[in-house]
Amino acid sequence: MIICVFAVLISIIVTFLVSKHISNPIEKLSDAMNKIEKKLDYLKQLGVNAIYLNPVFKSPTNHKYDTVDYFKIDPHFGNPEDLKMLVNKCHLKGIRIILDGVFNHIGHYSKEFQDVIKN
Repeated sequence: MIICVFAVLISIIVTFLVSKHISNPIEKLSDAMNKIEKKLDYLKQLGVNAIYLNPVFKSPTNHKYDTVDYFKIDPHFGNPEDLKMLVNKCHLKGIRIILDGVFNHIGHYSKEFQDVIKN
């Protein structure tokens, strides 16, 4: 458990260090999965055995807690192939990926929410 929490802190620190000179928050998110992938050897050396990712599903906001489509990766983070590659490379190194599936939150623009409004 401690190593899992440590993994979250390390991924936040790594993301910050990689993008600290970028002023646009959306740019900081850009290609996040590939940025994490490049740091896997370093994270493994630190003893990280899990990486917890905030919501990665398609959403109009930067926090991504208002998902529009649970079947699409938000392009700010990468694409489905990037996620598959990150998961596969992590598993080869003995690192697990945990996705924050926020199924109790949904975005106003999602088809499910729009269906409730209409019906």
